[in-house]
Amino acid sequence: GTDIEDASEDFADTDNKSVAALFTMGIINGKNATEFAPNATLTRGMFVTILHRIEGEVVVEDGVNFTDVAADQYYANAVKWANANGIVNGISDTEFAPNTEVTREQMAAMITRYAEYKKFAVAEEGDVTYTDSGEISEYAKASVNAIGDGITYKWYVKDKNDEKFRLDEKYVENYYNFD
Repeated sequence: GTDIEDASEDFADTDNKSVAALFTMGIINGKNATEFAPNATLTRGMFVTILHRIEGEVVVEDGVNFTDVAADQYYANAVKWANANGIVNGISDTEFAPNTEVTREQMAAMITRYAEYKKFAVAEEGDVTYTDSGEISEYAKASVNAIGDGITYKWYVKDKNDEKFRLDEKYVENYYNFD
């Protein structure tokens, strides 16, 4: 599809206009030409690729060459870009784990670091309570609180109903004026 309405009909398994908008913008792809797979696992490689596409797929030479990120993988340059700009770290000095499911705390850390990279305002302090707050890793606590205290990037918000953060569909819909 070439416009939002066409793209919302491309995938048989979702009619979400935010998905259509992000697909049309080239930020996300489907599993194939007719399936988006909205309930599929989102990996670390996929998530960093989304951020990289939002940024315009900048090509970089710097960054760690993780042993588990082959140069021919779709996420290779995204991982290099994000690492060179302080947005992502590996799970060790040599591994990134691109095919491992990205956790909420990892997403919070990446979103917050991306917001800092873009020089957006990020909450310094905060004490947001989630049902699983005791399980949040020390490295991610400030990022999770920053996400919970407010928007760190205009597309992401904390949903007050289920205490999760997600794409703000209202922003995407207003940006594209679907109706």
